[in-house]
Amino acid sequence: MAPPVKRSRGYRSVVRAEQAQRTRERIVEAARSRFLEHGYAGTSVASIAEEATVAPETVYDVFGTKRRVLEAVIEVRIAGRSDEPADYLERSWVKYILAIGELRLQLREFVRHTAGTLSRAASIDAVLRDAAGSDAELAELLQQQRDIRFAAQRRIMGAIAAGHPGFDATEAAATFSALTSPELHHLLTVSRGWSQDRYADWLEKTVIAALIGG
Repeated sequence: MAPPVKRSRGYRSVVRAEQAQRTRERIVEAARSRFLEHGYAGTSVASIAEEATVAPETVYDVFGTKRRVLEAVIEVRIAGRSDEPADYLERSWVKYILAIGELRLQLREFVRHTAGTLSRAASIDAVLRDAAGSDAELAELLQQQRDIRFAAQRRIMGAIAAGHPGFDATEAAATFSALTSPELHHLLTVSRGWSQDRYADWLEKTVIAALIGG
């Protein structure tokens, strides 16, 4: 007869994983608050740790460097949550768009989701752009974020185009990426003082007119 299965070790592992995830989330939120208030250069790992109520060593153990902490903040602000799949086509909002079928409505939902992402990530994007002007490492991170954003948009446009022969995904992705850039969002919502609703309405009309006309 087989010996009874011991479950306590597995339970402890689950508890530790949950605790680690909560610690990570607390550090990310503390870092976001500090970066927005003091900028990247003005924020130390020690100050992030203090706000997150952990030891500085814990921040280093979880992330390794302050840059990686900033990357984590950016990733969470873009995704809106910390548990989204890495593959964009597996994310629930992309699956919803692809299931719609009608091209105009697909583009509308893609625009609306992107406008929400830009609004959510705008402040931390501005922190990165400001810091990149005097920090070569962060200038590299800024370019990486631009490349990641465009790669995701191109992949989603490709999936949309698969159901619409004649729709040029490559050209559409390039146009979409330009019109939905964080820099243009900042220009219109901050420099021009547009509301987020006005920006989203303008973006929807402009993208649809540029990609399919009318």
